[in-house]
Amino acid sequence: MNTRKAFLLVMALTASFLVQGALGAGDKKAKEPEKKKLKPFEPIIVNGELINADLKDKVIAQSFCKTFTFKMEKGRAYQIEMSSQAFRSYLRLENAAGQQIAAAADQGNQRATINYDPAKTEDYQIIATTLNGGATGKFTLVVKDAT
Repeated sequence: MNTRKAFLLVMALTASFLVQGALGAGDKKAKEPEKKKLKPFEPIIVNGELINADLKDKVIAQSFCKTFTFKMEKGRAYQIEMSSQAFRSYLRLENAAGQQIAAAADQGNQRATINYDPAKTEDYQIIATTLNGGATGKFTLVVKDAT
């Protein structure tokens, strides 16, 4: 009889461990991977200059422009800022298809700022230009993490 009781006790303990394991296996938190946490990046600073040899902008046709390709990630927010002492800054942002999705002009504070949260990860074109047709001079372009 003692052997039989010991066997039943071992079986009962084994069954309880199996039940606990089965209940834990259905736990969604155990199965789902943790979301990737985006680490902020250091600001990207470009010191540029618009010159007479630059291409003309396709929107403000009389103004010279410089174009920068920048990969933006979905789920991250960006702040793009252009400033110049030489001219009124004008920024444009285009998606990979070449469609303008944002624009900003200097409002008298010597800087144009675009805040953008991309709908998908892709390469974007940042177009640095001016509201003053034909103006040239130095500028600073800064891309910051605004997540």
